[in-house]
Amino acid sequence: MRLTGVVAASSAGAALVSLTALVPLPARAGSDYEYCPPARMSSVSNLHWHSRRLAPGVSLASSTMRGDRGKVNVRVLRVDLTRRGVSVAPLHGALASGHVLSRLASARRLVAATNGMYFNLTYGSPKVPFIKHRRPMVLSYRPERVAGIGVNGRAQDGYVWLVGSAGSGDAQTRLEAVNEPYVPRGISVYTGSWGRHRIPLPADARSRVIRHDRIHSPAGKHRVVPRGGRLLVARGAPAVHWLRSLRGRSLLAVRMRVATDAPVRFSQAYGVGTQTVEHADQISTGLYCSRHEYYAARTGIAWTRSRSTLMLVTAESPRGPDHYGLDENQMSALLVNLRAASAYALDGGFSTTMVARLRHHHHRLALVTAPRGHRQRAIPVGVGIYYRR
Repeated sequence: MRLTGVVAASSAGAALVSLTALVPLPARAGSDYEYCPPARMSSVSNLHWHSRRLAPGVSLASSTMRGDRGKVNVRVLRVDLTRRGVSVAPLHGALASGHVLSRLASARRLVAATNGMYFNLTYGSPKVPFIKHRRPMVLSYRPERVAGIGVNGRAQDGYVWLVGSAGSGDAQTRLEAVNEPYVPRGISVYTGSWGRHRIPLPADARSRVIRHDRIHSPAGKHRVVPRGGRLLVARGAPAVHWLRSLRGRSLLAVRMRVATDAPVRFSQAYGVGTQTVEHADQISTGLYCSRHEYYAARTGIAWTRSRSTLMLVTAESPRGPDHYGLDENQMSALLVNLRAASAYALDGGFSTTMVARLRHHHHRLALVTAPRGHRQRAIPVGVGIYYRR
């Protein structure tokens, strides 16, 4: 089906982004970031959308934006969170073991997926919060912004932080982080979700192996999470002293939960970057961008006023993911025209990827967005859309 306008409900006169009017500003000396050039608008609709249904309540719309720097391919997944049988869930293996999206999205009932969160290139693990089934997968005591789905089944955003403790008997202390790629000062824990890859243990840190809730090793430089167990890590002299004071073979209780300022608890949540749409119908024009990525490939997560329609959006240019595509102000303009009430950036650049189960290839997932042609970048977490009859 061929649709004219930003979405099927858009009028022919809907305002759209014009790429030709944007000229990069010179970067300030000594700074990698500056204000992006403002997104200029045209009063004439010039986007033609091709929309197809992937499943009841799930659709994929595709269009091409053209400007003086070439074309930009835009893909929009719309998900009706109220539709029976439709669900959204994170896709991942071991957090420190990345896989390409098409491999993460290999489940039978999955109909589409995009890449997810920012990650540490050295260890391949998320460096922003990640929540699954209400539990902290990657989280620290510092409040950080996320976007996701609440326990009420609606899209939402908010700050999240870790509330936790570790202790044996009277020796109790605060838990600073879980599965963080940078070990903070204090006590943190690495779970089986990290995988079998070595943890980033600094020189001033020590760890102890935990199996069946008991301490199974003296304080040392243990770097691999035991199968079915955990690693308790201390960094800094006071924390290391506390860790060494625990008796071997003693019971150790680790408690942790997600705290948030969101209206309801998060069922799942993904750490995000720039908020590209803060108020419905208002385009952001003063967003920061890297001077090296004026027109970069983008991945975004957004939702409508009702919070019942989730949108996952990718934008990329065949000319390359780092210097061609959309800046964040242009992404804001595009999302406002898609009727987004709130939107955030997910990991972009080479990570921007989308797969979908198209009707004429229903037996496999088609790669519909990949900035480097058909070469996908390994990522730790994707966002998957399922349909079960």
